Amino acid sequence: MTGPESYQKVIIIVWQASDLLTVHFNILQNYRFGGIMYNEEAYTIYQQAEAFKLAYERCMMCINQNGAIILPIPAMVNSAFSVELFLKAVIKERTGECRSHKLSDLFNRLPIEIQQEIMNDTNHSDFETQIERFSDAFVDFRYIYEDIFKTKDLNLKFWEDFSSAIYKIVPTHIAQKGAPLYIDPSIK
Repeated sequence: MTGPESYQKVIIIVWQASDLLTVHFNILQNYRFGGIMYNEEAYTIYQQAEAFKLAYERCMMCINQNGAIILPIPAMVNSAFSVELFLKAVIKERTGECRSHKLSDLFNRLPIEIQQEIMNDTNHSDFETQIERFSDAFVDFRYIYEDIFKTKDLNLKFWEDFSSAIYKIVPTHIAQKGAPLYIDPSIK
């Protein structure tokens, strides 16, 4: 079944400050609306990327009296996962396939013009080397307790610049293409 009659209800739980919000929305797979085909799966991945980016930003706001970030590892885990999801959203929209978790693999699957935008905005001469070092950032930081020294040689300035470029550039390539959160099924 396709079209308006084939929607599913999905519940997303979002923690905002001290309130638990429940948001309901309809998912329409590749729904044609106003002559434009939306890839709802890519947009759903994009929304999840935004949620983990928000979690990263909130972790970064937790600062002690001395100005030190209290939650640096959770911040890095959320940042790494959000970057992975942002890359997957673009890949999913363009090719439909995104099975890898390695950031270098995902980055290399982006269209060349988007790769170039990100590289220019990141502005590191050793971009390829650095992205390879951060390729498993989500796993490396999630399991940092197993080998605290595994991440000691990472260039965190590169990560800051790279993730900022992703956060800035990817939405310009996917946000306006995603389906609205709700489409009234009675409208044809």
